[in-house]
Amino acid sequence: MWLGSSFYIPDTLSWYPAEAADEKDDLKISEIEVFESQFMAEFRASDTRIQEVLQAQMADTTCKKLKKLVQKGWPWKPSAAPVSCRAFWSVQGELSIIRGLLMKGTTLVIPTALRKGILTRIHIGHMGTKKCIERARATVWWPGITNDIKTCIFSCETCLKEKTNIPEPLIPSPLSQAPLEVVGTDLAERKGKHYII
Repeated sequence: MWLGSSFYIPDTLSWYPAEAADEKDDLKISEIEVFESQFMAEFRASDTRIQEVLQAQMADTTCKKLKKLVQKGWPWKPSAAPVSCRAFWSVQGELSIIRGLLMKGTTLVIPTALRKGILTRIHIGHMGTKKCIERARATVWWPGITNDIKTCIFSCETCLKEKTNIPEPLIPSPLSQAPLEVVGTDLAERKGKHYII
């Protein structure tokens, strides 16, 4: 049996002093700042919209808890995470904070208070489900966004009205009064030869 006092390697390593911050750390920080600047410059949202989302995230309790989890680390199992954050468990590795904004990959995490308005903006052109989902995936995300988009589209009165395609009635041509008054032609092919009928 090993006693902690007789096992010298881990004890020696645990007392090894950490290296002080040096130029490499400063270089990493500057690289992160450059990445953030480039990312925000290319992001597909106006500054006012970004500020609106930032303010809503700061007021939203779930977003506050998520930011703490992103900064300090997630617990080992979902049941140990706050109840309001468990829906984010499957994407925890994709969550980050860029300039105070909670992000999932390259998309903004939208707090509950803004979701209805965002859904309205996504569906503003009354596009179909597929196009709306593609449009949303470019900039915004929250748990269940795909189902929320489908629900929004299926409950849209304009879309429901336009969706039902009423077939046009057949309009009969007037009968001719004399021979050769109305002439019709068609193209045909038989055994490699073309005909006008």
